[in-house]
Amino acid sequence: MSAFTEANRKAFNDLSATYNTKPWQHKISQQVSDALQQRRDWLGVAWTQPDNDDDKSRDVRLLDYACGTGATTKALGPSVTTIRGIDISESMVAKYNEAALSSGLTTEQAHAVAGDLFATPVAPQLSGPEFQFFDIAVIGLGFHHFEDPALAIKRLAERLKPETGVLSRGNNINTSTSTATATKTPTAREKVERQKWRTRSSTRVSRAKEWRSSSRTAG
Repeated sequence: MSAFTEANRKAFNDLSATYNTKPWQHKISQQVSDALQQRRDWLGVAWTQPDNDDDKSRDVRLLDYACGTGATTKALGPSVTTIRGIDISESMVAKYNEAALSSGLTTEQAHAVAGDLFATPVAPQLSGPEFQFFDIAVIGLGFHHFEDPALAIKRLAERLKPETGVLSRGNNINTSTSTATATKTPTAREKVERQKWRTRSSTRVSRAKEWRSSSRTAG
């Protein structure tokens, strides 16, 4: 693990105890969830249809990368059958798994592990079939934390189903709050924290083969 990645790991381990405890953090998570749900059909995935008896045997797989506490899983969970989360922070992974179990999901349906797909070499626990052939991989708000974005795209695209897999990067959600709804004036520290997350809404999606083409220079 590089020094850059290790610094991120330690930072998010420290943040995990208070993650999603502040109103603005809840708002960001909800915005990510809403954005993904609103664009669900546009993403182009053959989502599962629980009410269709002919569709119950089909496995639709989601890779929630940099999963944190599970905002992406919460948004897309009802539309897939199998979810695997990966995060470099062991504490975030623990929070994710607690939330998944408390929501009624089994470990077979949704489970996260601590790991780094961008390491060289990739850990053996991430090299098995459990972490391959996903219908969709989503990076919620973690893309700006990646040391080598081109390598990140390449490695994630390799985990998708050939030709049909989709890689979605949902980032830079606008978290600004109007004075009419603000409960108090944010402190200087809160302003700094919010600025780390704030810009205009953006979700970028591409087919696996398009990502692979755009990231050839990384490999």
